[in-house]
Amino acid sequence: LQAADEVRCFSNSTRQLLQRAYPGLDAGRISVIPHRVDYRPTRPPRLDHAAPLVVGIIGQIHVQKGALVVKELLAQLGRGDPDARVVVIGTLDLALKSDRLRVTGTYRHEDLVDLIEGNGINLCFFPSICPETFSYVTEEMIRLDLPIVAFDLGAPGERLRDYGRARLCNEVGASAALALLVAFHEEL
Repeated sequence: LQAADEVRCFSNSTRQLLQRAYPGLDAGRISVIPHRVDYRPTRPPRLDHAAPLVVGIIGQIHVQKGALVVKELLAQLGRGDPDARVVVIGTLDLALKSDRLRVTGTYRHEDLVDLIEGNGINLCFFPSICPETFSYVTEEMIRLDLPIVAFDLGAPGERLRDYGRARLCNEVGASAALALLVAFHEEL
């Protein structure tokens, strides 16, 4: 890093982590250039906010991406709203059995709007528990004009702070996320 002419980061959050890890690195050689996303949806999905809460989680959800948060969220949903559900558009690396959970499996980007509408999703949750350097899924959800709840971590948190249809959760955990999901759903 010391010998590099430039150290390129994809977010200010990543830049801050890099500077914390390497405090002697010349800050003038660190640039922030976000990834380009070419995804252009044909239209935003139609969401029914008057319907019971249906939380959409998009992507390949493994432990770092919040699989254990999803597991706990489902357990807590079971003690709350009897009609609330979770739909993972993608994969979930935990074998969970719940009447409140549907996992669609891998998907094509061009099918995303139909999957959101077909599953009745009316609020999205980005459950990642790591400070990611960039999130294509977050960018896709923004481009689809979806309401989003996420933990205030890394580049997704940084990006969502400027997005009016997002709510950021300062505490990383299912209880705090569920409280914010329910409150945001009522607000919508």
